[in-house]
Amino acid sequence: MPISYRIDADARLVRTVADGVLTDAELLAHKAQLAADPAFQAGMHQLSDVRGVERLDVSADGVRSFVAHDAQHVERFAGHRMAIVASEAVVFGMARMYQTMSSVDVGVFRNIEDALAFLGKE
Repeated sequence: MPISYRIDADARLVRTVADGVLTDAELLAHKAQLAADPAFQAGMHQLSDVRGVERLDVSADGVRSFVAHDAQHVERFAGHRMAIVASEAVVFGMARMYQTMSSVDVGVFRNIEDALAFLGKE
């Protein structure tokens, strides 16, 4: 799976990194894995660095599935704030689509510094 994450419980921050080819199924599996992880707590923030994604095989239906997943796990994602850092135009655009549809507080950025500032983790 081209997605990995690490939970920093002290900082209340999930650091996610994705690279290579990213698909709907992989993203949905990542969201399910994170929601089921006992170390993940409501109110944690997430920094998703997707600058290493070379090709995005994510569809509009996939984005709707991610949004539906968030809604089904609303108690796990209560207070969750996510910053997505993307450099490729297509990846940035799909992240913005997720941002506009999601009930989670999402920001989409071109650099880590702005993303960390959005999360209050400067």
